Amino acid sequence: MSLRKVGEQDLELMLSWRNNPVVRASMFSQDVIHLNQHREWFRRESAKQDSAWFLFIDANKNPAGVVYFTNMDRIANHVFWGFYAAPGATPGTGTKMGIEALDYIFDTEGFHKVNAEVLETNERSYALHKKLGFRIEGTFNDHYLGRDGYESVTRFALMASEWSDLRKGSFFRKNTLIDLG
Repeated sequence: MSLRKVGEQDLELMLSWRNNPVVRASMFSQDVIHLNQHREWFRRESAKQDSAWFLFIDANKNPAGVVYFTNMDRIANHVFWGFYAAPGATPGTGTKMGIEALDYIFDTEGFHKVNAEVLETNERSYALHKKLGFRIEGTFNDHYLGRDGYESVTRFALMASEWSDLRKGSFFRKNTLIDLG
């Protein structure tokens, strides 16, 4: 398993996943995105110094998801992240992708804190953040106006030291996920 930077050659695949109704429903932007919009977004995003977008490559060497880091603040040493697994990805892909991404951002990039914001209706992301050791820092009530009205947003955070302790513990081992059911 690995992460590799998203390139032009990945845009159509990435867009097909992003426009999938299940993936789209969990995003802050829930509109269908057209290829020309996606290419323009990628051009802008690629020029930024404070974001990084990756494809998660599974054990069979197939693209299986997207993980990204934005608002990479190198002074305060914190970052926001997000992710989505490919529709139909093998169960457990999100966890494996999350572990790989957190190892990267803490161990390779040296960030102190990873932040996430999760829509209250995104139960899978909420559960995954808890599973990966994130703590809730707060809730923004009626913060997001989606297609079905307002919903709250939960802010999660994980510190590098917490991640390091988790990786030394019995649940996560370096390069191995122990499935506790």
